[in-house]
Formats: sequence, structure tokens, C-alpha cells
Amino acid sequence: MIRFIVWSVPALLLLACDELPDSPRIDKSGYYRDMADVLRDSTTGFYQDSTGIWRDTVYGIPFVDVPPSFREFWRNCSGCHSSSGKLREAYEARKYLRLDTWEEILAYGPNRLLLAARGGGMPLARMPRVPEDVMGRAQAYLASWGGELPIIIQGFNYAKAREFVRKYCADCHAPGGKNPEQVKATTLLLLDTYTQWHKREQKIKFRLDTATLATRPLESMPPDSLPFNRKPSIAERLEMMKWIDSLSPNNADGSGRGQEISLGNIVMEGAMQGTLYDTAFKLVNRYCADCHTQGGLNPYQPSAWNYVMRLDTYPDWVAGKIAIEERLDKALALLNGYESMPPMYFTLEPTDSERQILLDWLRRGSPNSDSGR
Repeated sequence: MIRFIVWSVPALLLLACDELPDSPRIDKSGYYRDMADVLRDSTTGFYQDSTGIWRDTVYGIPFVDVPPSFREFWRNCSGCHSSSGKLREAYEARKYLRLDTWEEILAYGPNRLLLAARGGGMPLARMPRVPEDVMGRAQAYLASWGGELPIIIQGFNYAKAREFVRKYCADCHAPGGKNPEQVKATTLLLLDTYTQWHKREQKIKFRLDTATLATRPLESMPPDSLPFNRKPSIAERLEMMKWIDSLSPNNADGSGRGQEISLGNIVMEGAMQGTLYDTAFKLVNRYCADCHTQGGLNPYQPSAWNYVMRLDTYPDWVAGKIAIEERLDKALALLNGYESMPPMYFTLEPTDSERQILLDWLRRGSPNSDSGR
């Protein structure tokens, strides 16, 4: 009997191993099929849906070549007109117009989409209107193709700041910029509106700072590779830094004391329930809860929470750790063609140190302890 048991155990283990799923077999192209027989790209994390369209793993965005200057506008169409659209009207909408690729947008006519948003009944009445600044940015981008209009800088009441951005920043960081690095630069920072400046003013100050220019020239902006007449003087840098120190007051002469960014009704609670590491708990609630919790009030919350990622609890965070890292790390996001998180349209932007705190915790395995270690 003992001999039978001794020999039976290895045999049962061998049989059990046959029932375990094989690990994904990645071919030389980097593609593999996962356990659900979905074709994936091991490098980017993209997957191929049932229609053959390649999609971003987290957002289901069906293409990554859409210009950053138009991407935010497209979100207002994608709920119905892309293969990943989840709205109840999507099935009928896709019969008439499918917008899964930038080529399809061009074929239909991006200007026609803008006209539909401005007064043609789209999005549908029950859906939020496309914000005017989003349409303005998309229109400026489209107009720049033929060189018919100058780069449009919006919302700056302080004329010196507006002209500073136009002269020294817009060629890389605004729709229509002609610098070869424009696509990459606008992915990192769109700087065509006062709101964008005000949200990131402290980071801009660091780049403009004369001390940065003297001691860390590679981090200074505009980059040293530009000709002399495309870079601000020391006096111009100091003037902008002084304005930022006053919280960028947006009036005609730039005087007075500006206001901190209005938080409005942004939800900053309800995320990461069960998290013991208080620093991560507070940061995720501040920068993620408005979209990724059940109680978030952001216009994109229904899409982000239902179809992208939920961060209501600590297990939710752990389950999404790979995708979170790919968006939280700006270098990884840029490398893979993803949008970094929080997105550029969100009112709040984490500092570099706050972003690094979350990344370090994530890469330690997000230990659920008081110290995060």
C-alpha cells in the first residue's frame, strides 16, 4: 500500500501539470495569444479585438496615431463611433460612421466633425457638449495644415505672457507648431491655453529659471539647440518667473495676486479603500478619484470607471499595477504612445516628486503597510 502511494503521487502530479495552462508563447515578432486566445503585443501591451483593430490595453483606444491636438476632441466621438464605444447608441452610430483610425477621420473630414460639434447636433443632446477650448484647439490644429492661420494662443489676458508663449514655446507646445519635435513636445505638454500654463506654472518656472539655465542647461527651456533669436533673454525669463511667483494673475497688466487653480467640484475621496500607506492613499485620491471611483464627478468618469479602470479599493490598484505604471511613468507613456495620467485636461497635476513616490511604491509591489515598505 505504501509503495502504491509513493508511486501514485508523482503520477498524479504529472497528470495535474498537463492540466495547467501553458505560458504565452511569444514569437520573434513579439506577438502572442493569451489564455483567452486574444492576440497581444508583448512590447506595447496592445491587443487585437475581434474586428482586427489593435487597441490600447487600458483605454481600449483603437489607435495611437491621432495627433495630441485632436485627441481630446475625438474622445467626444469615440463613445459611439469607435469599435470600443459603449454607449447605447453606438451600434447604430457605427453603421453610419466608424472612426477607428486617424485615416478614417481624415476620410470623413475632421472639419465636418467640428461643424457637427459646433451646431450639427453632435454629441447627442443628452451627452455633455464639447468644451469650446477643446474645439478651438482642434480647429487651430486643422487650420495650421495649410498655413492659413497663425498659431492660436487662448485665454491669456496678460499680453506679455501671451506673446512670450507664442514666441518661445508655441512652435513645440501648441497646435500648428512647425518644430520637428512638436508631436513629442505636445504629448508631454500642450501650452496653447492659459489654463494649461496656470496648472503647470511651477514646472514651467523651473524650466525658465536662470539657475536651471546656468547649472542644468539640458533641463532648461527653450532648448539650447534653438537659434539665439528663439530663446528669451535673462530679463524676459525673470519677468515670467516673477509673474509665476504671483500665481500668474490673468489681467491686462499681469499685476496683483493670482488665484490658485479652482478645484470646483472635483472629487478627491473614495479611492483606495483599505490602503494602509497614507501617502499613496492621499495622492491617488487627489489625482485619480474624480475619474476612477464610483462617486467621481468628472465628465469622463462614466467611461473611465465603467470601461477603463476602477480604483475604489486597494485590490483594484494591485490588479491594475502594470497599466498604471505605463501611464504614471511619463517616459514609458511617451515610449509606448500612451497618454500619461492624470490626463492633460485634468485640473490637477502631480509634482514630479509625488509621481515618483507612487511609482517607487508601485515598483516595490505596493506593500500595504503604514510605511509602504
